[in-house]
Order: sequence, then structure tokens, then C-alpha cells
Amino acid sequence: MIINITILEDNESDFITLSDSIKKWAANTGILINIIWLNSYKKFIKSLPNLKCDLFFSDIELNCNNSFTGIDACKQLRESGYTGIIIFLTAFKEYVFDGYDVQAFNYLLKPINYGTINNCLDKFIHLFSREFYYYHKGNDIISIPYKSYIVNINKVLSLRINELFLPNNVTIPVSRSYLTNIKKKLLEIAR
Repeated sequence: MIINITILEDNESDFITLSDSIKKWAANTGILINIIWLNSYKKFIKSLPNLKCDLFFSDIELNCNNSFTGIDACKQLRESGYTGIIIFLTAFKEYVFDGYDVQAFNYLLKPINYGTINNCLDKFIHLFSREFYYYHKGNDIISIPYKSYIVNINKVLSLRINELFLPNNVTIPVSRSYLTNIKKKLLEIAR
């Protein structure tokens, strides 16, 4: 699994601290990451049409020449159709409730440290990995809704009513929508 992370942070020192903590977490968990740094409103706007990430970190207080904030950026992000996770970063506690407008996953107070990032990313990966099962097919990563199963049809021992029976006493429920296709595949193999 590769987690694509975008960080909207105008302070280079804060970006380095955050990205180093994320990289350390990734190294400790064995999870692959890709980090994109957006250090200005201009870069954020330019990247918005093609932005594809699983996790979006945003500083709230951006030192732009206008009144644009990280909350404004995340509102635009949601309006553009982004459904991923948003995590806010700030030195000010009073902004915490503003994050609810964009369904923020978390709100981290600066200065950021490895322990804070470790806990936050562990929660994220728990949520992320429960929604979908991921597997590699060539160079692609395929996601399947969590309640789905991938079964090697050659390992199926039998099908009874709406359950597949596999070795080691494993049974898998089969929804009615897939039952006909599974019966056909099993008949093809039986021939």
C-alpha cells in the first residue's frame, strides 16, 4: 500500500519536522508513502484540479499576502470533490472548532513531534485499512470494499446455499448478486 500525502505548510522548518516524523513512522511500519509539499496558496490552487492524495495536512495560519487560511484551502478542497482525510496543524487552540466545517480527521497542535504523528497516523491507517482491502496487480493497486472477498476458485471445496466452503474449515458468505456467477465458474472448473 502506498499512502499519498499532501502537506500545505508555508513554514519550511515546520514542513521538515512534519515530513521527517511521517517518514520515520513509515519506516517503522513498513508502509510506503509519497509526500507532496505545497508551500503557498499559489501552489495549492495550481495543484487543486489534479490533486490526488489519501491524506491532506494543512497548516491553518498561512503567511500569504491575503487572508487565505488552511481552513479556506480545505473548504475549496472539499468543494472540488476531495473525500480523503484532512488533518489540521496549528499553534492556536482556538481554531479547533473550525475544522468541523470540512470534516477534519484530526487537529494537531504545533510544535509537532514524532509521538503525536505516530498516534495520528496509526489511527488513520486503522481507518484506512478497514475500509478497503488492497492488493497489487502488476503495477496497479486494486482496492476492494472491506466486506468483499478474493477467493482462488480452485480452492473452493463446495457451495451450499449461499456459502463457499474452503480448506481449513473456512466459510465465506456469498451475496445473491454474485451467486449465479460463482455457480457458473464452479461448473466451468468441474468440466
